[in-house]
Amino acid sequence: MSKRRRTTVAILGALLIGSFSAVAQAADKDGDGVGDGSDNCPGTPNAGQTDTDKDGKGDACDGDDDNDGKGDANDNCPKVSNAAQTDTDGDGKGDACDGDDDIDGLADTSDNCPKVSNAGQMDTDQDGAGDACDGDDDNDGSADASDNCPMVSNADQADTDADGQGDACEADNDNDGRLDTEDNCQNVPNPEQEDVDADGAGDICDDDDDGDGTLDATDNCALVANPDQWDADEDGTGDECDGDADGDAVEVGAATDNCPLAANPEQTDLDEDGLGDVCDEDADGDAVADGEDNCPGVENEDQADADADGMGDACTGTPPDVVHGLPTTHVPPGYEGESACSYGPAGASRSGAGALLLLMAAIASAAARRGARAKD
Repeated sequence: MSKRRRTTVAILGALLIGSFSAVAQAADKDGDGVGDGSDNCPGTPNAGQTDTDKDGKGDACDGDDDNDGKGDANDNCPKVSNAAQTDTDGDGKGDACDGDDDIDGLADTSDNCPKVSNAGQMDTDQDGAGDACDGDDDNDGSADASDNCPMVSNADQADTDADGQGDACEADNDNDGRLDTEDNCQNVPNPEQEDVDADGAGDICDDDDDGDGTLDATDNCALVANPDQWDADEDGTGDECDGDADGDAVEVGAATDNCPLAANPEQTDLDEDGLGDVCDEDADGDAVADGEDNCPGVENEDQADADADGMGDACTGTPPDVVHGLPTTHVPPGYEGESACSYGPAGASRSGAGALLLLMAAIASAAARRGARAKD
């Protein structure tokens, strides 16, 4: 065949093929305006030619539009692939195509728990995960399931009363029946709320119960204020709270010690005025102070001293173990040396409310007895 002839045949063949193609394209069995040759559903009208899963078969004639293995008739998201068919809220619409998976009225895009219904959107620790779906609501490192205060951060899990509820979220930490807001010892049980010094801290948790500036651990009267810590008999119990402050075995109380701060087990009282000789500045009761009395152990108001030897006539000739009518152990106030009436360490003068009260009690008793004698 000549070259010219071959060329002619080729042209005629191309024209014939084009003609057949044109005819095919012109054919539209489903009448959707898309020729059958390019229609992805030639037997089903689908002018839009939608093909969700891009498998070449239009959705109009595809039994599984999303190609997830679930036929469209039973697929809860026929246009979105979801082989698992998860439907959290059970509304018949799969989560893959449901804008509110938990049906709480909040779109998943703004819901802090999109899979758990929580219309209130509570988020205790403000971490973006709502409490309803947060395993550690207070973000303290302890999972809610084992956290004794799941809504209040308490990494140490302190629980003073061991009742299973952490102190951080309990209204009565020590379980003593007193709310923490009113309890003067929140972490130590003290239902009676004793507070000796009224400082707002209960005695059981107060290092200085009496508020005298001396800690209980070293205070010789932990429940009675005694800042000077006087202890006349040095028995470790301060005078303020010692029933026998002078250690003479005579207690202040029912059996009244006539010298509560000066040891006098014999309770000698020459003038019977209720004030023991060792702490009575006028032991013989003659209205002349022992420091000036020329006979301090014998009543001699006139102080007569015929020989002017400094010893009153009333007490001359007394036994050798007696000086001016008093035992040698008595050194009246005003004399040189340590007085038996000095209520503190040698050379110190006694001060403090306790000393004053005890002394006043003895003086009052003495005054009462004097009054009684006067009436007689």
